[in-house]
Amino acid sequence: MDEPEVGGGSEAAPPQPARERILATAVAMFSSVGYDGASMRDIERRAGVTRGLAAYHFGSKDGLWRAVVSWLMDRFHDEMDKYQDLLRVVSEAERGRVLMRVYVHFAANCPEFFRLSLIEGAESSERSRWLAQQHVRRHIDFVHRLAGTGAIRGGPEEAIAYYTLFGAASTAFSVRAQCQELFGVDPADDTFIDALSDRLADLFPLVLTPERGRGSGSPAAAPPLSTANQADADRPRTSR
Repeated sequence: MDEPEVGGGSEAAPPQPARERILATAVAMFSSVGYDGASMRDIERRAGVTRGLAAYHFGSKDGLWRAVVSWLMDRFHDEMDKYQDLLRVVSEAERGRVLMRVYVHFAANCPEFFRLSLIEGAESSERSRWLAQQHVRRHIDFVHRLAGTGAIRGGPEEAIAYYTLFGAASTAFSVRAQCQELFGVDPADDTFIDALSDRLADLFPLVLTPERGRGSGSPAAAPPLSTANQADADRPRTSR
C-alpha cells in the first residue's frame, strides 16, 4: 500500500513527515483528554493528514497509544544518553543525584508523560497495567540497580519514595500555567530546571534510603554493578 500524499506547500522548510505529525498530535491529545476522549479521526484532522493514515501507520487506536508511550520513553533514553559517561565514573551514591537530574530534564521536556500517567493510572485497565509493568516498573528497577537502592523494593516505602521524588520532579512542568500564576515562575526556564534538579538530587538519598533519616542503620546492600557495560545491559529498552 502506497502512503497517501500529505501536506505540501512552497515553504523553504520541508513539512514534517505524516507519521511524526500523527504521533506528535496523539501525544498532545492522549495526555490531555485521555484515551477515550481522543479518536483516530480527530487526531488525523488535527495533524492535517489524510483520513485512514493513522491506521495505516499504527494499525489501531491502541497501537497508536502504545506508540505514544514508547516515543515518550525514547525521549527518556535520549536524556539518559547525555549522562552515560558521567554515570560510568561516579560513585553509586552519586548516581542517584545524576539520575534525578536526568529525570527532571526529561519531565521538563516531556510533561505529557506525567499527564498521561495520571490519566491512565486513575483506574485499573489493560493499558494502565501495560504502562506500569512494561515501562514504569522497569525504569524504577533500573534506578534501584544503578543507585543501589533495591533494599526498599515493594511496599509503602518504595511507593512513598517514588511519588515523593518523581511526583515532585514532574508536577510543575505538567501545570506550567498554574506555576506561573501562583509564583510568577516559568518552570520551563533553565534556571528553574537546574534548581529543581539540585534540590531533588539532595533529597534522593534521604528518600530512597529512609533508614538514614530515622537513624536505624543502613539498608541491605544491593548487588553492585561491576562495570559500566553491565549498567548499560541492565538499562530497560522500549517495548513496542
